[in-house]
Amino acid sequence: MTELILRPVAAIFSVVPPFIFIAYFFSVLRVPFRHELIWRGVAIGAGFGFLAAISSYVLEALSPESLSVVEKNLLKAFLQVALPEELVKLIAFLLIGQLTLRYERVSTYLMLGAACSLGFAALENLFYIIESSDWDEVGYSRAVSAVPGHAFTGVIMGWSIYRFRKCKPVEIWLISLFIPVFLHGSYDFPLFMLSEADSEFSGGVSKQAYLWLFIVVVLLEAIIAHLCVFNLCGRETGPKRGMAFPFRHAGFWCIVGAGYLSMSIWFLYQAGLSYSHQKTGFTPAFQYLSGFSLFAFLHSLLFLVLAIRYFKASR
Repeated sequence: MTELILRPVAAIFSVVPPFIFIAYFFSVLRVPFRHELIWRGVAIGAGFGFLAAISSYVLEALSPESLSVVEKNLLKAFLQVALPEELVKLIAFLLIGQLTLRYERVSTYLMLGAACSLGFAALENLFYIIESSDWDEVGYSRAVSAVPGHAFTGVIMGWSIYRFRKCKPVEIWLISLFIPVFLHGSYDFPLFMLSEADSEFSGGVSKQAYLWLFIVVVLLEAIIAHLCVFNLCGRETGPKRGMAFPFRHAGFWCIVGAGYLSMSIWFLYQAGLSYSHQKTGFTPAFQYLSGFSLFAFLHSLLFLVLAIRYFKASR
């Protein structure tokens, strides 16, 4: 009975993390909140999520069966998941921005990439909460890994399109797809490997190695995305004295930062329970939960630093 009540509530709140990151990039990139182009990107990115799901099912049905575990998960991560998802985001981006982006500021390229990706992430989050048996854990973990991962690859895609906008259309497509697909597939592959039975790892790479690969890729996505922001926008980021933003109040970002900090503490608590049961920190469960605690903590720092900057700008 409790699950019947909580799961629909969790499904509704599953779209909150994507919109938090939309608000974050609105604030960081100084794009007007009522920018029609961006919200169109969110809507079309979500709508195109169905195309990605259909494409993934078709590619999975066509994939060969006589593959090793590593080959199967590599194919699934890069070809069946990352490629269709990033391709529909790119189509959404170019469909919206083909005629209008030439008149927009540089930051709008990055914002539109994030918007298309986060619209997709909102729909994907909703489906995961509805379908998963462990929907509560899935909601927490996706809020600190998958959702920001989609945002960061979207920013990288926007950066690629702007940087190579004078190239031939085919070159733009290939360049703008390659980096996001590579990062997305590199994110999914270790997760797929971690879901395999322990017997599949005998004599090969350990689960800890795939777990550390996953952690490194998540951190790398965030670093590359913010480097793309500062590469194009320089110091013209974040709140500016005298500029009006709907989320200009430091209190809003303090609340968001505190929320992610509480998630970090929750993951750390779960890691502590795992350690107390196993009496060692060299277990996949402990390292997995510790990694997610780190992700949540770093995101809380992003939001709290933004809150400080808004506080300083308002004085």
